[in-house]
Parts: sequence; structure tokens; C-alpha cells
Amino acid sequence: GTLPLHHGVRDNTGFVLGADHVTLAEALQDAGYQTGAFVGAFVLDSRFGLDQGFDTYFDDFPESLDDHAQLTISERRADAVIAQAEAWIRARSSQRRFFAWLHLFDPHAPYEPPPPLSGYAGEVAYVDRVLGAFFRFLEEEGHLGRTAIAFTSDHGEGLGEHGEDTHGMFLYDTTLHVPLILALPAASSRGVRVPHQVELIDVMPTLLEQAGLEAPAAVQGVSLREAWESDGFRERPAYAEAMLPLLNYGWSDLSALRTRQYKYVRAPQPELYDLASDPRETANLWSVRQDQARDLSAQLEALKREANSSSAAARRAPDSETLARLRSLGYAGSSRPPSIEEGTRADPKERIDLFNRIWRAQGAAQRGRHEEAIGLVNAVLEEDPGVFIAHSIRSLALLELGRPREALSSLRKAVQLRPEDPGAHLYLGIAQQRTGRLAEATASFQTAWRLDRSLSAARNNLAAVLGQQQRYREAAEIFEKMVRESPGDLAARLNLAQSYLLEGRAADARPHLEYVLARREDLPELHNALGMLYFELQRPEDSERHLLRALGLRPSYPAAHANLARLYRRQGRLEDSRTHQRLAERGGTD
Repeated sequence: GTLPLHHGVRDNTGFVLGADHVTLAEALQDAGYQTGAFVGAFVLDSRFGLDQGFDTYFDDFPESLDDHAQLTISERRADAVIAQAEAWIRARSSQRRFFAWLHLFDPHAPYEPPPPLSGYAGEVAYVDRVLGAFFRFLEEEGHLGRTAIAFTSDHGEGLGEHGEDTHGMFLYDTTLHVPLILALPAASSRGVRVPHQVELIDVMPTLLEQAGLEAPAAVQGVSLREAWESDGFRERPAYAEAMLPLLNYGWSDLSALRTRQYKYVRAPQPELYDLASDPRETANLWSVRQDQARDLSAQLEALKREANSSSAAARRAPDSETLARLRSLGYAGSSRPPSIEEGTRADPKERIDLFNRIWRAQGAAQRGRHEEAIGLVNAVLEEDPGVFIAHSIRSLALLELGRPREALSSLRKAVQLRPEDPGAHLYLGIAQQRTGRLAEATASFQTAWRLDRSLSAARNNLAAVLGQQQRYREAAEIFEKMVRESPGDLAARLNLAQSYLLEGRAADARPHLEYVLARREDLPELHNALGMLYFELQRPEDSERHLLRALGLRPSYPAAHANLARLYRRQGRLEDSRTHQRLAERGGTD
């Protein structure tokens, strides 16, 4: 119900909604509603603070405990989201009111609907079919006629208009103009098309009024009831912003103010469009309608000044897994603007071809075509070596290909571009660790941890590299503290167990490994550690079984090969031992 200027969440990366803000779910929960959310992509994982007020928050995206960042697809299809929502709704007592939020991510790049559908239109058609089945479910359960339903979207897709293949870079109506459909129990509300300009911040107060509740005082949106019931609705200018160009690319951010007739876009090359005569925004009138442009510019600046006086800070750097999974969806960057003077930042209009190439590189990396991704971002960096996310994609792809030495150059450049970005130092440390630069990796992880005390991956990797330097007690102390703070942190427990094993404390390691095993059986790191445990306990058959399982899950796992070589050497199987030792040495560094 409030603008990003107010609540402080300016992009999908590096921001967490503060607990002091009241969500729609919290307002309804306080009024006695049962609340459930069912999300289709990691970008709305509960770690970003959006679970506030929900009794049930179904995100449940599988976690990876890999020591490297995988560009996996962190989303699920609409039918899987709907199935969870239907099960939750079916279990609700008919005597209790409920609020369900369903987030369907499918009509979003990359466009991969289930066969035989294809492309963006195929994803829209697929979601339409799934929602049709969901509405039939509501009808069969007796909910449809007495439930208020709001259908909307956070953005559209450029699909080539204004040169933008996807979204996030520009503020044209191509991506800003989204559907808002309200299906309300009252028959009189049906069949009304509202001509007014409205905003997404209006959804919260509208639904609260339908529930007979008042909106929290901080809400900046308004109820839309008057828009369909009377002529008394007062239309307001709508605010929009694009922080992605600045935070991910080092180019200028954009902001806009839109009335029903005009849109003013604040950019290095300002824009003004007459939407009444030019709805596709093809003729920039900024230079010929200066009075109108100045008026909207002044209103925009006044809105920003007012918001800045009460704005919230919502920044928090994500850990390495979060960064990687957001990058797989095309979103990752930083919450910290790069240190580039505002007047010298490039206009996104001049860089749209580079933006599209980066999106294609992300798609290629997501599909495992890492060489193709590297080629695309190399071409981008030849034209603009200051694009932070291009260095990031290149380095992640090289890490995926087992080429950390080559990744170092991009990561050092990323740190140079964003010295205050903890994620850049974190990835640099990972590459340094993999190339045997343990002292440098220690310093990089310490810097990442100093820059952001919430960055658990920095502590995790710092302790791991201390262990590699045989500083086992220091490493164990870090992991012990992490487990005390977050008992359910599987990575910390696993790393603590490995530290104990390296200290010769097999008995202390065992309960932590059993804890992880009871919750995840598909982790190569876990089976490698269990192989180490049973080696120490003189149970060679169990040791071999787990080490082979680790290699089955990750065939190029150097540590598992090294531990298997050690086991076979103890058993006198010298040829097998030498084979695995060679594999360990080949896979450890490049």
C-alpha cells in the first residue's frame, strides 16, 4: 500500500521489507483471517520479509549447500503453486475467513511453458488454463460467490517494443500498464470498466475496505470503490521508478510521473509523452512542451522529497546462494549504488542492446550453456567494461566450468567497481579459495563479513578456508556460533561436523551429520563428510558407500576423490588409490 520511496524496497536484490511495515496479510490476520501465501519464484522467498502476516508461506525452494554458486532455475510452475493453495483452502474451516495470495511466475523470461505450448503467449495461455481450473475449484468448494478476488501483475514484457526484450530497464507503458481485475461478491460491481488511472498501491486499501477494515495510517494508496460506484473518484498522478539500470549495470536510474494524458520520465535525456495522442510513446515532446515538462518534473521532485523524509532503509546484502538464484531469474545486483557521479551515468536508452545481450547471457547460463554466456558478456564488456552484472555473470559461468583462475580477473574488476559490495568480495574469495590463494581468500571473506554482518555465507566460507589452513579450532568456533544462532542452518551444521572431523573429534561430528541426513539425503558434501566419519570409526564399507554416493551426486568432487584415495590406500588398493588421487588433483584447481 506504499511506494518504494516510502518502504525502502527499491529492487528485488539486496532489500528486505522491514518488520515495522504493515502488510495486507498482517492487517487481515489481525482481523481474524487465516492467511496463506503460495509463491512461484525465489524472488519472493520469505527471506525477503514478505511473509509478514501469513500463517502459511509456501516458498520451499530447495536449498543448495554447494560451495559454489549454481545458476539453477529457482521457480515452479503454476500448477504446483495452485495445488498447494487448493490443499490449504480445502483444509480451512468453512466458519473461518481466509486470505490467500497466489503468485504465478510463468509469463516471465525465460519463456518455457509446458509442451506443446511455446513462447510468452504460450506461458500466458498455460496460466490462463490453470487459473480457470482454480476458479472452478473455488466454485465447487462454495467459495467463489462470496470471495473477493483481485488479479493483477507487477509488470509486463517489452517483447521488443522500445528495443526492450524483457522488462526492468524502461518506464514505458509497454511494461508499466498492467491489468487490475476485481471480482467482488456484490452483483452490482460486475461489468464495470473504470477509465481512471489507478495504482498497485490502491489494491491494499481497496481489499481492506471490502473486508470492512480501515487501512493503516501509512498507506498511500486509496480505495477504488468510488471509481466504480460513483463519479467522485479523484485521479492522482502515478509514480514509477526503475532502479535496475543503476543497481545492476551502473547506468542511470529512471523515475516517472504519469497522468492520464502525460508521462514525464526523469532521465539523462528527459522524456515527455502525450499519451492521449501517442499511446505507444513514440514521440518525445520534452523539448517542445517545456511548460508541461517542468510542471510534472516539479511534482515528481516534490513527491520524492516528501517520501525521503519518511523513507525506510531496507537494504541487506543477500548471501551467495541468494545472489546466484536471483541471477538465474535475471534480477541479481546490489542494493548499493555504484560510485559513479550522477551526472555521468549512461542513459539506459543508449545501452538497451547491451541489456538485451545480458538477458540472453543469463538465459544461456541458466540452461547450462556457459561458454555461450561468456561470449555474450565478453562482447558487452568490450563496449562497456563498467557493467557490474556482466562481470558477475562471466565469473559465475567460469566457476561453473571449473575455471576459477579465469574468473579472478572479472571478480577483481567487480570489487573495483563496487568496493562496498559484500557479494563481490564473497565471490572473489570463492575463486581465490579454489585456486589455492588461501590467505587472499581469508581476507576477502573477512571483508565481506565486515561489510555485512548478516552475510552468513561470508562466515561460512571464512571458517571453511581457515580449516583448509589447518586452523581447525578457529573454524569450528565460527561454525559453533552459527549453529547456536540458527540451529536449522544445514550448511553451518555440515561445516561444523567437517571441522570436528579434521580436528579428530568424530564423536562430536556425528550428531550434526545425522541431523543433516534426516533432512537432506541428496547432498554430496554430506556423504563426503559421512565417508570421513566412518573412515575415522574404522568402518571402511560404510565409508566407501558414502564417498561413492558423493561422487554419484557430483562426479568431479575433488574432496571425495581424495578421501576415497585415502581409504583405498589404507586397504592396500594402491592402483584404485592412485586413480582417485589423480582425479582429486585434476579437479581441485585449474
